[in-house]
Amino acid sequence: MPKPYSLDLRERVVAACEAGDLTRAQVARQFRIGTTTVYNYLKRRGREPGLAALPHSGGLASGLDRTVLRE
Repeated sequence: MPKPYSLDLRERVVAACEAGDLTRAQVARQFRIGTTTVYNYLKRRGREPGLAALPHSGGLASGLDRTVLRE
């Protein structure tokens, strides 16, 4: 899994969008991130207290049997 973008980058992306000079697609190209990422940052800004990366939320449980692996 790739590392999350830095908080500094997230804040610069949101600031560039709020400045209003560029479209969200142009901001995404400028910072070399996906357009959906820009939209997600803007959506999170309105709902949550900060733009810091969220902790990993889990994933699929392993289908391997630990007792079989030990043998």
